[in-house]
Amino acid sequence: MPEPKKGFYYYSGIEKDTENETVRHQKHNRMIVKTVIGLFIIISVLAVTLSSGDMVLGELGLGHPPRGAAFENLYTDIDTSYDPLQTPYKGESVIINSKNDRYTLSPVATYEISAKVVSIRKYNDDMAVSPVDLCSVWGQMADERGISYSQSERYCTYYYGSVPSFGEYYMLTHFANNHIIPANGNVSNAINSISVNDKVILKGFLVDVKNEKGKSWKTSLTRYDSGYGGCEIIYVTRVRIGTKIYE
Repeated sequence: MPEPKKGFYYYSGIEKDTENETVRHQKHNRMIVKTVIGLFIIISVLAVTLSSGDMVLGELGLGHPPRGAAFENLYTDIDTSYDPLQTPYKGESVIINSKNDRYTLSPVATYEISAKVVSIRKYNDDMAVSPVDLCSVWGQMADERGISYSQSERYCTYYYGSVPSFGEYYMLTHFANNHIIPANGNVSNAINSISVNDKVILKGFLVDVKNEKGKSWKTSLTRYDSGYGGCEIIYVTRVRIGTKIYE
């Protein structure tokens, strides 16, 4: 069994592909090159599109990222077909005090994800500033029924019997374990109301976290990684569940 990843995946009851290793590596390398080029184009377009939008600062140093059409059009179902939207951002840190610790959140990007929640796990560990993880999928993964999910120790795992038509690489890059930090009580209540199989939109900031006990937690900034550090840490300022918006 391969070593656990971010959400990691492994084979369940099937044999590994016996295709020539060199050929598979060549295909994988070509895919990486195409992916990098595609990401560069997407990020460039997003940067130009969003560069004119002002970022409003709130009480805690962060306001809402620019609003997307998916939030405002409440007469349509939540569309989980598109990839998460991310734009580099540097702003004021947010300080969160708990009963036993003090956390500093440093924003590194604005973030919006429209996804289907496939597993939920609540925590009360030394990073209790993030009380819940939402394992989420989008794209064709949101419609795939032949995959099951589980969570433990801040990881999310998926299992499958046979490889779906869209392939393993697609699975890994359309699947994320999100560490959720609610911006306020209303957002927290909304997050706690989410059920497995709900379609949601989460909007806010990707943040790095440090506490006074010396532990640090860095967010992932790409959907193409895995393993330790492969999860997104989202400071959520706005949530859409069905036709309701919470902020």
